[in-house]
Amino acid sequence: MITTSALAKQAKQRKALLGLLEKGENLFSKLNSARLPEIVELKKKVSSENFHVVVLGTFKRGKSTFINALLGEEILPSYATPCTAVINEVKWGETPKAVVHFRNIDGMTSSPKNGMAVLPKKAKRHIKRFGKGPVAPLEIRFDELEEYVVIKDAGKDSFESINDSPYDHVEIFLPLPLLKNGVVIIDSPGLDECESRSKITEHYLGRADAILFILSCTTLASKTEMDFIDNMLIRNGFKDVLFICNRFDEIRNDKERQRIISYGREKLKTKTNFGRDGVFFFSAAHALNGRLRKDNQLIKESGIHELEKRLTLLVSQREKIKMAQPIRSFASELDRLTKVVKKKCSDAELGIQDWNRLRNQEIDHVRNILQMLRHDLLKIIQSTNEAIDYAFQHEMLPRIGQEISDYEQEQIDLLSRFANFVNNALGGDWHRQQMTRIAEQIGKKIGSIFLTEQRQVNTWLISEGRNRNFEVEARVLLALEQIIGAIHRLQAALGIEKPAAGSTSILGSVLNWFKTKSPSASQERQDVSQALRSIGVDENYLIEWSFQSFFLINTAGDDRCYLHFIDAPNMDLLLKEIRFPLDDRSKNTGDLKKAIWEFFLNRLKTRKDTLLAPHTRGWDDKANNFVNSLFFVVNKRLKEIDHQASGPNNKLSVHRKTLSNANTVIKLTHGIRASLRNLICDLPETP
Repeated sequence: MITTSALAKQAKQRKALLGLLEKGENLFSKLNSARLPEIVELKKKVSSENFHVVVLGTFKRGKSTFINALLGEEILPSYATPCTAVINEVKWGETPKAVVHFRNIDGMTSSPKNGMAVLPKKAKRHIKRFGKGPVAPLEIRFDELEEYVVIKDAGKDSFESINDSPYDHVEIFLPLPLLKNGVVIIDSPGLDECESRSKITEHYLGRADAILFILSCTTLASKTEMDFIDNMLIRNGFKDVLFICNRFDEIRNDKERQRIISYGREKLKTKTNFGRDGVFFFSAAHALNGRLRKDNQLIKESGIHELEKRLTLLVSQREKIKMAQPIRSFASELDRLTKVVKKKCSDAELGIQDWNRLRNQEIDHVRNILQMLRHDLLKIIQSTNEAIDYAFQHEMLPRIGQEISDYEQEQIDLLSRFANFVNNALGGDWHRQQMTRIAEQIGKKIGSIFLTEQRQVNTWLISEGRNRNFEVEARVLLALEQIIGAIHRLQAALGIEKPAAGSTSILGSVLNWFKTKSPSASQERQDVSQALRSIGVDENYLIEWSFQSFFLINTAGDDRCYLHFIDAPNMDLLLKEIRFPLDDRSKNTGDLKKAIWEFFLNRLKTRKDTLLAPHTRGWDDKANNFVNSLFFVVNKRLKEIDHQASGPNNKLSVHRKTLSNANTVIKLTHGIRASLRNLICDLPETP
């Protein structure tokens, strides 16, 4: 006897469960989970006041005969071939009757070979009244049931026997005590009759509160049956199951009977909360025949009394059972959802880790590129300086010396004899004057020869400078391409990549330009500009620097270039700065001339760095300033990408949001599951 307080407690628990299911429904809905319909069905089941007892079993196990035995009369058709085409719901009713419910018949065929052609005349007339709209239920007599629920051709599969059937289910109303208080016994198609009929049964499991699973003692606990029990019943939380091993009367030998009983209980006891007491050995045929014939002995031998006692006890625990299965099923759905969410959480964490790894890798890569670019530019400058030094030391000065030597040699003998005579006659003053005049003449000659030689050397230097410029430009543009590639990869990882239209390979464009020696680089400039803009850089001076001559070359006709040596003002300055020791009386005129031009050349050599410094000064600074500017621009863009990474609407923010939402969902599911465990003690912990 259930007390008022117990009823109040059960009502409170059911309300609590409905509240948890409501939370679950909202959660599954927000996540667009494909399992939402299962939660909705569980909510409907808990809300329903009916107690649905579904009778399951494979073909030829005697489901319909078993139900008829419970009812005490042959109401449901029972054949040795697969026969149940639709679900039969047996309910309480003061007046015995049967009601056929129709499904939407818009898609039914009207071919003579299918669907409508095999319907009873009464059903055809009824359907015709409603046209293409919804068809109202049709009340029929019990003796008409066979025309509606029995498969006309057991060999037909889903399309012909199920899809062409207009019936959804049949309600059978009987005034049986067992059916009071909303108990509904459901007869279902066999699990292995055909795929479509099995699907109908499996779908109907969503409404079941308790299960009566019919087996046969002649082929007890087959692999198909055990697989269904494990995969469909246990997995969906059905533990309040009664296993009814039918056809026990067909086992004649007592020893064999004991073996069957022992085997069946051992095999099935772990599949039900009732343990060994949930496994019954029964003869539906004896029970039905006994009640039809009023044969008490046959009824007793059938084992139906023990079964009905257990069934009555099952029904008496309906509130607990009605909550237990939905709780277990709901917990399984939460566990399934948690696994999916944890997978998303793991994927999001990997996505964030991949981004951090890529970010650090690409930033290090860009810094190495800039460091290498600085190193290469300075190396090219050093090489250029060495080339200029070589040209000055080993090309210009030797030729200048040789020309002066050849020019003066013709006059040395005559001037020497004249100088000796005059020196003896006039003394030191004349010698000093003569030395000054010779020094001036030699200085002018050296300047003239120097400028002539410089023009010849500059021709080589212009060519050398152009090659050096190509080398600088190629290295700069290669570095730009590598940097752009690194930033493109970062942008792509965030999903914010904006590729430049029409831009392919910067390096490829530039190399093609080098090969053709094209004087114009407008297309290449455009490619570089587009590529830089594609990474968020719009600095014109970077493009201009990349395409201008680092070692400036001027071929307008004045034979000067950024690599030129000493112009006339510098030569005059040099001559003024040089002071030859005119008081050296030990040398004759020829020796003086030689000494003077050798002195001039030596002074040129020692002043080389001073003379060239104004023209080469700033090269290192220019290279360093460009790399620093490039670093500033690229570093600025990298910081912008970091800022974008922390903002919305990118892949990384999606990962972070997914991770945050996933953790929230996991926390919420754990909370719901903990509340479910408070409602049912045998619910396992979260896996």
